[in-house]
Amino acid sequence: MSSLRKVFSVLVLSVTFMVCGTVAFVQEAEGAENSIAIDAFTLFKGFTAWESDPKANYFNIAASFEHVVAPHFSIGANFDMYYIKYDSVDALYLAGTGEFRHYPQSADCSKFFMGAELGLNRFAIDGKAKAKDGGFFGLLTALKVGYKLTFSAKQGIYMEPSMSYVLSKMSSADTITPLGWQGGLRIGYTF
Repeated sequence: MSSLRKVFSVLVLSVTFMVCGTVAFVQEAEGAENSIAIDAFTLFKGFTAWESDPKANYFNIAASFEHVVAPHFSIGANFDMYYIKYDSVDALYLAGTGEFRHYPQSADCSKFFMGAELGLNRFAIDGKAKAKDGGFFGLLTALKVGYKLTFSAKQGIYMEPSMSYVLSKMSSADTITPLGWQGGLRIGYTF
């Protein structure tokens, strides 16, 4: 059971790192105000983990939404879910954050950005999120820098690489733990 907890801990840390460290390339879209994206690293890690252990089943997704609220500024939301079934044990990691971004180089919210995230994350084993059962529930926050690279002059596909410095409640500890710098890659669509 202790090795299973180690596996779950590593997966949860990996998810948090990817979520909070999304490196962003966004497309320059005149008149476009909304973007949706998924994290390519999260999907890749899920597929890789699924193939590496026949006893385990994984379903991983990290999705985001961004809305331009003023020239150079946007707000958004991020949602991450990792479901793991190993033999007869179910584990579920959920994270939801709100995000604020500033794009100093571009009024249409593309190119280089700086941002901050604030939200909550939860990890439960067999539906139990208490520390004595190996789970947790707590604050998730990050400072992020990245670049939004667009592939067309208006709406269309974009890539978003970024780096984030993450703080999170990750274990039975009563304090928030610094997880350090994390990287990620989102692929999305601006409309």
